[in-house]
Amino acid sequence: TNAHLYKTFGWARYEQGRLLDAEAQLNLAITFEEKAEQPTPIGHTHCLLAQTLEDLGKADEVALHWQLCLGFSNAATNPEEEEWVDIARQKALDQWHPTNGTTEN
Repeated sequence: TNAHLYKTFGWARYEQGRLLDAEAQLNLAITFEEKAEQPTPIGHTHCLLAQTLEDLGKADEVALHWQLCLGFSNAATNPEEEEWVDIARQKALDQWHPTNGTTEN
C-alpha cells in the first residue's frame, strides 16, 4: 500500500540522517493510513515520526506522536512494534515524572 511504502521511505530517510525528508514521508504515510478503505496499523508510523521529530528538536509535536504511538500500536500481535511501545511508555513516564538530575540511594 502507499502508506507502507511511505513509511518505509520515511524510515530509510531517517536512517540516512535526512530528517526533514523522513518527517515528510512519515506524515504522508499517516495521511494514507487514515484515508485507507481498510485502515492499516498506524501506531508504528507514529512511533517513527515521534523519534524523527525528537531528533529534529520539535518538542511541541513529539509528545503527541509518542501518545499516538502508544494508542495505535499493537505490540501483542506485531513484535516489530514491541520495542517502540516500550520506548513510548518510557517517554510518557519521563514526560510526567521528569528527573531532576539527582539519584536516590
